[in-house]
Parts: sequence; C-alpha cells; structure tokens
Amino acid sequence: MSSVAIQSRRSSRLKSLYLCLSLPQFQSIGMSWHPDHPAKNGIALITLLAPRSASAEAYRLLRTSISLMPVSQKHRVIALTSGGPGEGKSTTTLNLAVVLATQSKRVLLIDADLRKPTIAQRLKMSATDQPGLSRYLSDSSVLPEDCVQRVTEIPGLDVMPVQEIPPFPSELLSQGRLEELLVWARDHYDYVLIDTPPILLVTDALIIANYCDTLLVVARIGVAQRKGLFRIRHDLAKYPSKQTGIVVNALPFSDTYYSGYGNYRKYYGTGYGKESGDYYSSGYISPAKKKKQQ
Repeated sequence: MSSVAIQSRRSSRLKSLYLCLSLPQFQSIGMSWHPDHPAKNGIALITLLAPRSASAEAYRLLRTSISLMPVSQKHRVIALTSGGPGEGKSTTTLNLAVVLATQSKRVLLIDADLRKPTIAQRLKMSATDQPGLSRYLSDSSVLPEDCVQRVTEIPGLDVMPVQEIPPFPSELLSQGRLEELLVWARDHYDYVLIDTPPILLVTDALIIANYCDTLLVVARIGVAQRKGLFRIRHDLAKYPSKQTGIVVNALPFSDTYYSGYGNYRKYYGTGYGKESGDYYSSGYISPAKKKKQQ
C-alpha cells in the first residue's frame, strides 16, 4: 500500500479519517453546493457549471495528484468507491472524468455499479438499444466498442453505462470478461475511471479492485463512520500492490487550505474584481437564494 501523502490538513475531522483508514490523502473536496442544487436534473456538475470555483479547483488538484504518482507505478485504471451510499463517489468520479477530459486526455468512464447505476442519468444520456456493461459481461459476442457511448458535451469523454441491471452482479464481475475489457480499454484510452458500488455493502468493489491500478475511497464528512473505515482498511490490506488513497468529500471550506487565503483573495480582488470572487465561490445561486434576492 502506497504511503504517498499529497496534502496535509489541520482539521481533527480529517485526522480522524486518516487514522482510521491509514491511507494517503489524495484530495479534500470542499462543500460548496447549496442543498437544493438541481444535481439530479441533467449534467449538473460543478466542473462544468462553475469551473472556476474552489470545488472545481479541488477536482483539478485531484487530477494533479494522480498525474504525480511515481512513473514506475501504473495508474491508468482507477476505481472509486465509498463505504456507503450518499458519500459522493459517483459525483467525484464524474467530475474527475471531466477535468481529465478537459486536459485533452482520452477518458473512458465505466459505470460498474450494476445494482444502482447513476452515471447515464447524471449525464442525461438518452435510452438506446446499445448494449452496456451488463450485456458485455454476460454475452461473449458483444465487443467493448459496442458498449461505448460518446458524451458530445464533454469532448474526450466516453461512457460505458450499465443499461440492464443483471440478477447476479458479483458473479458477472468475477468472470474473465471484465479483465478483457480493461485490457482493451488500456489500449484505447489514457485513463479509465470505474464507478463501483459502496465497498461495505457488497463485494463488487473488491472484485473490481483486482483488475485496477488504483482504488480511491471517497469519504464524506458527517457520513463516514469510524467502524466502517476500519473495516475498509482491513479489506484493502489484501491488496498491498495497489495504489490506494482517500478523497475527503464535503469538507467545509473553513477546514481546507482555502481558508488561509482570505486576505490574499481580497488583495487579488482589487485587481481582478468579480473574477476573483467567482473563483473562490461555487458560481451557483440556488433557486431559493434567487427568490430571496428578488
């Protein structure tokens, strides 16, 4: 298990997470979306809607952390998971895919949550008869390229959705077809991101980890529990050769490195005006807030 530490934080909440997991920190994602942000209505990703926000910058820092891994370690196939639902693993996977694609990288995003897939819905992908990951895994006549759909709004990003929810996901993932798929993907893409089910609920994420270079655990402040994190640490110890790390989600900005730059933000604001303020805010005004302003 790698011991590469990317950032350090003074927050006791962060320290508690790191002590439980004993994993290197890859990035802290600040909490900037308002609760009534329409995240379920279309492609509502902060890296697209507010690319100059602090949260969007945090995803770019996550991208940088990945690119700075030792060259000797392969890290092109990256799986993301979480302890349980509601921690932001799918949101993190989507935003990471966006910032990688905007760097002129060829990115394949595989929705491997065969139980509760969300990627196609989040990207507003139209329903088609095109096969997805589920059929690829169950039908040897289906080719990987048959299951890939291009996201026209995000150049460089391709997606392999689930399409059909299978009756026995773990059994499908345990067959050799997944390994064959990732061999093909390595030849055609710079990065392959895999959205997996929560690691504490089902075995799917651990099965997928066998074929990945890197496994990132998304832990949301206020949701992740110590007992669960200790169990994750125990499970990941079975993969000593894998690069593993933690991405802390929904951290209040008062606990991030941005909190120490208040005076600098005011200073640069005198020269850059509104641009400086937009960079450090989400850039999004919720419907409720708009109503109050009217």
